[in-house]
This record gives sequence, C-alpha cells and structure tokens, in this order.
Amino acid sequence: MPRTLRPALLAFSLVLLGASPAFSEVYSPPRPLQIPADANGRYHLLEREVIGRDMVRVLVRRESATSVVNYTMREIDCPKDKVRLVGDGTTEEAARQRLPNSDAWSDLFPRSINWHVMREACG
Repeated sequence: MPRTLRPALLAFSLVLLGASPAFSEVYSPPRPLQIPADANGRYHLLEREVIGRDMVRVLVRRESATSVVNYTMREIDCPKDKVRLVGDGTTEEAARQRLPNSDAWSDLFPRSINWHVMREACG
C-alpha cells in the first residue's frame, strides 16, 4: 500500500470503529461569542479541539468592561451537557496549564455562560 494512503485509511478506520480522530481549529480572527448572561463581558472563542467522541476542549477569552482579560480552557461533553474548567489565567499560556482539581464535571444550566460556550463549541 502506498505511504500516502496510510493516514487516510487510518482515519477512515477510526471513524468506522466509532473513534473520532483529534483535530484542532484555531480561529483567526477569534470568533465572537454572544453571552447574554454576562452583559459586562466580551467573549471570543480562540480555539476548539475535538478530544474524543462527542467531546471538545475550547480556549475562550473574556474581556471585561474595564479591559481586564481572562482566558479559560474548558472541556465539554456535548451529549451529556457537562463541562469542566481545566485551565484559567490572565494569559493563554496560563490557561493551558492544567488546574490541580480539574477532574470534576459540572452540569450545564440553560442560558449560563458555560451553556452559551457549549452551544457554539458543540454546534
């Protein structure tokens, strides 16, 4: 089999077996998020990565009305409506550092900040 066909065959095999090959999308410019639950913040989706079947990891930037910027890394289980905060900080690099207690999943509440992020990331 030619070497050029092997990666495509592997990806096709993973799909047939029910596994999702990981891929990442970096948004340039960042994708604005509409978050009515936080009238004082401006949110942007910077990155979206598929990390498993029906699961994504997203990097979100929030700028407050006073221009304070915060970054969060969230993992979202799309069909279960669950989210966990895995990173947080004032820089992208800080948000990429895994938090020590980042294993706990939380339910998504309708119209919450996490709910709006999930709708964009999983939609």
